[in-house]
Amino acid sequence: MRIKKVLAIVGLVLVVGAIALGGFAYHMLHFPAPVTAEGQPIESRPPEKSDDKPAFAGQTRAPYHATAPPVVTTLTDKLNSPWSLAFLPDGKMLITEKPGSMRVLDKTGVLSEPVRNVPAASVAGQVGLLDLALDPEFAANHRIFFTYSEAVGEKDTQIVVARAGFDEVGGTLSDVSTIFRAQPALPKSQSANSGAVSPSHATGICLSRLAIVPRFRPGTRRSSWTTIWAR
Repeated sequence: MRIKKVLAIVGLVLVVGAIALGGFAYHMLHFPAPVTAEGQPIESRPPEKSDDKPAFAGQTRAPYHATAPPVVTTLTDKLNSPWSLAFLPDGKMLITEKPGSMRVLDKTGVLSEPVRNVPAASVAGQVGLLDLALDPEFAANHRIFFTYSEAVGEKDTQIVVARAGFDEVGGTLSDVSTIFRAQPALPKSQSANSGAVSPSHATGICLSRLAIVPRFRPGTRRSSWTTIWAR
């Protein structure tokens, strides 16, 4: 009896999947090609809501304008899962690699050795060594902020926000300190959608606003933002 129920459920899932796949295929086959006539709206389909009208001319139906093709220049193909970057005052890029390294890339494509003293990151799914931002006064204080996933025991992780001094010449971090740890720690299987950080000025004083996107909480479908102010 139990086997019959399982087979019935599997059959229902397959039928629903086939219907959904068929609808998707039909939609793709009947999707009109974008209009590429100069000045004409790119979208040619009627609105899904027949009485939906734009509030003003040009609000919808963006016109097509030909542009020059992009020029893509490969600076390096030696990075391992690059995640974030920040431009240093001299034009070089400080880059995080998700497996746990920071490197500096110059304009000619020369890639440095890994920066020393970077905290160990717990790498799983979408997390590891994550976002990176320079202090707004980096040219004077050489401070950076970054986020990473920190192991908690053998099965859990938590997002950490850290700050440190960056010595570009020596290729090392100094005075590394944690300024935020997301609580509670969560299983590695839920490691996703986390670790954004952005600096800003406030009231004329150099502050850094660190916006963290914690992982999805069990039983919810929403992520939340935590804002931290740190000198």
